[in-house]
Amino acid sequence: MTAIKPDFITFTGADDGTRTEELLAFAGRHPKTEFGILFSASRAGTSRYPTLSWIRDVPRSLRLAAHVCGSWAATLAERGEQAEVEALIGGFQRVQINVGRAPQDLGPLVSFAARLGVDVILQSRDGNAFPAENRISWLFDASGGAGIVPSSWPHHHEDRLVGYAGGLGPSNVAQVVADLDATGAYWIDMESRVRNADDAFDLRLCDQVSRAVGL
Repeated sequence: MTAIKPDFITFTGADDGTRTEELLAFAGRHPKTEFGILFSASRAGTSRYPTLSWIRDVPRSLRLAAHVCGSWAATLAERGEQAEVEALIGGFQRVQINVGRAPQDLGPLVSFAARLGVDVILQSRDGNAFPAENRISWLFDASGGAGIVPSSWPHHHEDRLVGYAGGLGPSNVAQVVADLDATGAYWIDMESRVRNADDAFDLRLCDQVSRAVGL
């Protein structure tokens, strides 16, 4: 069965080298775009990880997802609260918690989502099916952000939103979308392959992806 188009595309990795007015212009041309913004206490201000001041200033009229990494992610997963993150995510619609393995007790994250009015995302690694737990959203990313194309993609025929990531970019995204065994709502996410040779977030590459998918 042929997969439907993704509901939207998440482009992850805009940082201080990205002009926010260019993000606004891009979203105007491609409204089914979400920007994934990487949050890190230790790496803020480095490539892919914007400074906290950049995060505070990014226009909230954009569709935004906070991708929380490192110690902040670990604290959120364990306690369901993290003061620095909570001070920054006003206007963000979704929060992805990048931990190596989903916590056994999802209660703290479910409470966090309800308290902040955001959708919480965790990564899954099973190439056959998404986890049954539906109190949060799941992003399949077997490589954990390393940009490696998986050998298989999980099927999706349910009435919930799920995500696919792993080595997606301008050269392969159309074929992957065509090959997905997915008829339920889903998004696709990419990071490594929308960066140019200088390791800069490149909206020209994002444009190629959006056009290839028809969004």
